[in-house]
Amino acid sequence: MDPNNKVIYPELSYKIVGILYNVHTELGGKYQEKYYQRAVEKALLSEKFLLKKS
Repeated sequence: MDPNNKVIYPELSYKIVGILYNVHTELGGKYQEKYYQRAVEKALLSEKFLLKKS
């Protein structure tokens, strides 16, 4: 592990960023935020992430 790396959970961060990247790749940049939110939620749940809606 790199002592200069300030990411606390690098594997988890990498996985989440990958999910966000995949959602953006699938949808592109033409939708309202609510559609990205729904797609990210669906993708996170499919990867067995636990979510809490506020």
